Amino acid sequence: MKKIFVRSPYFVEVDEAGQVRAKLEIFLWNKGTTEPTTPNYTFTKNIASPSVTKIAWNVSNYAKEFIKPIAPVSVSVPTEENVKCWCYMKVKLYSYDNLDEEEMTEETFVCLNGYTH
Repeated sequence: MKKIFVRSPYFVEVDEAGQVRAKLEIFLWNKGTTEPTTPNYTFTKNIASPSVTKIAWNVSNYAKEFIKPIAPVSVSVPTEENVKCWCYMKVKLYSYDNLDEEEMTEETFVCLNGYTH
């Protein structure tokens, strides 16, 4: 499982020969809750032109609402894990030609409140 630091951009892409549009579904949940059966977000984009078929989305921003930053009040070892300080994200990408939808990839991430170096 890959990590995403949500304070920095993280792009997912679809680039298939013959595609005319693509769809992104994002599923978000915290530890201790079940994975949603319907996506929290769904986006569709058309290709820019027949010669530029790559479609990209920055997905890191969508996980921010599921993460609550921890404000330390004292220097001590935490006694239990705060399950709201990170979340899971599943991303499904679809490609469309003129007639059919085809699922391209599905990947699950752990999203953390931080920056990529």
